[in-house]
Amino acid sequence: MRTPGQKYDCAALFATMRLQGRKQQWLASETGFTRSYLSKLVSGERAPNPIFRARASKALGLPESVLFLPINSDDSDKISDEQAAD
Repeated sequence: MRTPGQKYDCAALFATMRLQGRKQQWLASETGFTRSYLSKLVSGERAPNPIFRARASKALGLPESVLFLPINSDDSDKISDEQAAD
């Protein structure tokens, strides 16, 4: 379930597409979302909404929990702190 402001890592989504030989245009067609929307997911400019997550999961044949990993803002802060210490 999505919490307000929840962000997702979409790397697994796009890695799966590469492994399956799929292009963004294919996923756009399968999900009913635009290539522009997908580009924003790739760049991290946008978080995938629940409808997109469900449709992409169905199209690629994998559960949402595999394709979209929630990003914990507390973890992001810890990584930033660790990187700052290096």
